Amino acid sequence: MDIKDLQKKIDNMDYWDCKILDFQINFFGDEVRVVIEGDNKVDFIINFAMCYKVDYETDARNRWKGMEVKSMNKLQLGYFAHDISVCESEIEGFIDVKLEMPMLYAKIVCKKVSIEQAVHNENVYFWSRNV
Repeated sequence: MDIKDLQKKIDNMDYWDCKILDFQINFFGDEVRVVIEGDNKVDFIINFAMCYKVDYETDARNRWKGMEVKSMNKLQLGYFAHDISVCESEIEGFIDVKLEMPMLYAKIVCKKVSIEQAVHNENVYFWSRNV
């Protein structure tokens, strides 16, 4: 995968300051999924696969009154995309990805990155059931 093309595809999403709707780590850390709100009709899903390393920090130490994220509604989440950058990894065949989504910061080392669009449907997220 060409790193410059991948960065261009990410940048073309015009994601800056868009809401992060979901961040999931699945299959024992082999896959990471980030959902970014596009407009009222379309969201962007970035999938990171064949992950070697997933390192992240959250706001848990400073979160208001110890509230758990799983109990929050959309307005309480407050995660926004600030920067997504990719570069060649020191490990051959892998990509280093840096995600800045205050209050979540992640570094991912993976082999595959894919971007897709999905119809915006708030009912598929945990926070849509939290009123």
